[in-house]
Amino acid sequence: MRIALLVVAAFAVSASPALATDRLVAKPTDLACGKPTAFPTIQAAVNAANPGDTVKVCPGLYQEQVTIGAGKNNVKLQSVKHWQAAIRYPAGILADPKAVVRVTQATGVEIKDFTIEGPWQDTSGCSEERHYGIRVDSGGSAKIEANHITQIQDAISALRGCQDGVAIQVGRSSEGTTGRAEIVNNVFDKYQKNGPTIDGAGSFGKIAGNTMDGGGDHNIIAKNGVQVGRGASAKVEKNRIFNHYYSGAGPPPASDGDDSNDATGVLVFQVDGGVTVHENTLTFNDIGFVIFDATSVLIDHNVANSNVFDGLRADEDAVGNTFDGNQASSNGSHDCHDNSVGTGTAGTANTWKDNKGVTQTPAGICKTP
Repeated sequence: MRIALLVVAAFAVSASPALATDRLVAKPTDLACGKPTAFPTIQAAVNAANPGDTVKVCPGLYQEQVTIGAGKNNVKLQSVKHWQAAIRYPAGILADPKAVVRVTQATGVEIKDFTIEGPWQDTSGCSEERHYGIRVDSGGSAKIEANHITQIQDAISALRGCQDGVAIQVGRSSEGTTGRAEIVNNVFDKYQKNGPTIDGAGSFGKIAGNTMDGGGDHNIIAKNGVQVGRGASAKVEKNRIFNHYYSGAGPPPASDGDDSNDATGVLVFQVDGGVTVHENTLTFNDIGFVIFDATSVLIDHNVANSNVFDGLRADEDAVGNTFDGNQASSNGSHDCHDNSVGTGTAGTANTWKDNKGVTQTPAGICKTP
C-alpha cells in the first residue's frame, strides 16, 4: 500500500534582550487599538523589530506575505484580539516560497492568535510550486499558538486536486531545508492537501492540542491531517483529527483501505525513531493512523473510531514499531490492521500490546474491549 503523499529535540528559545519594544500595526485609518501607529503593514513592523520585540497587530484584514528572517530571533507576532487580525494571501503574483507567513533563519519566533488564510488563485494549473499558510525553514524555529489557519487552497475548484496547499510546513526534504516548530492549540480547516507537515531529517515538530478538520468527503484529492516523514521527528499528541476521506477514483479502486489515494488522520513514513503519536482522537477519516517504511515509532493511547477503512494500520514495511494502549472501534474494515511479517506480536514485525479493538488482522494484535 502507498498512501497519497505530499510531494515535497526540544524546542529551543534563546534569551530575549533586556529592552524589548512593542510595535503596533493598524490600518492607516484605523484607531481600533486606541492610538495611531507608524506601521500600516505587519511586514513594516517586522522589518523595524529588533530581536525580542513584540509586533502587536490590531483587528483588520492584512493582505500581505510576512517574512520573519535572519536577525529577528525571538520576535513575537501577536494579534491584539483573538482571530480578529487576518493575514491573507495578497492578490497577484506571490513571492517564493508561497507562504502567508514564513519563518526563515530566525529562531524562537512566536505567532499567536491570528487568522491566517487564503485562498490563492493559480491560473498556471498544477505545478511543482507549493503554497503554505505558515512555513518554517532554513534552520528557523517558531511557536505557533492559538491561530485559525484556513482556506489554504486554490480558489479555482478545478485545481484543488493538485498536490498543494499545506497549512503548516516545517522543513522540506526535497529542498534540503529544515525547521522546528511547536504547533499548539490551533484550529485548521479548509486546507487543500495537508494540515501540519514535518518533513526531512533535522526537522522537528511538537503538534499538540490542535483541531484538524479535513472538511469531509473530497472526490479529487486525498488529504492528511498530520504528516511526518522523510527522516523528520515529531511528537503528535492530544489532537482532534477528523473528516479526511476521499471518494474519487484511483488505482486500485478505493474500497478496502489499501488504496493509493486514501486520506488519513495521521500519516508517518520513512522515519527511524524520534516519532511519538500519543492520545489523539482520530474519527471519520479513511484511515485513522497509518505507518509505512518506518521503524521505532511509538503509537500509544490514541482513540481511532468510525473511520471508513482502518482505525490503526501498519503496512508491510513498518518494522519494529510499538502500538500500546490504543482503542479502536466501529471502523469500516478493521479496527487494527498490520500487514507486516516478522517475530513480533501475532507474527507481525511490530509490537502490539494492550490495544482494544474487535475487527483485526491478524488475530491477536488487539483485544476485544
